[in-house]
Amino acid sequence: MALSELELQAFSSFEKTGWNRAADPYHHHWGNLSSQCAEPMLDAARVTRGSTVLDVATGAGYVAAAAARRGATAIGIDFAQAQVELARSLYPHIEFRQGDAENLSFDEKSFDAVVVGFGIMHLPHPEQTNVRGNLSCIKVWWIFRFHGLGHAKAG
Repeated sequence: MALSELELQAFSSFEKTGWNRAADPYHHHWGNLSSQCAEPMLDAARVTRGSTVLDVATGAGYVAAAAARRGATAIGIDFAQAQVELARSLYPHIEFRQGDAENLSFDEKSFDAVVVGFGIMHLPHPEQTNVRGNLSCIKVWWIFRFHGLGHAKAG
């Protein structure tokens, strides 16, 4: 059953409000577990020293921070301002922006990799993050998916 545009807007508002409220509690209770998924995801995306990485739905910035530890240049975006502020406080040497995963505003071929950890399920139009035109900021096109706490897959 497809949702109406009004229902999708309500879902988006619900998610944004919730993540603005949950930034600190999530970090304190789940951050250690969530951050464990960063390295396998970056391995699958072939992120190495000198890579440029966009971490979409960055949350507290765990994946962007792991990329930076590898010597990559990372930018994290999240729709929740509280998440962006938390990420900036945890990792002040990394650039974090408030932004919309479904409407990325970066120049073409800006990044070697674009990764999404657990954020895809919190988007009203998750399929829009897989549209080639929307991710034209990737230098080499490939689809990257991350499945829950399981395995990272590239394709």
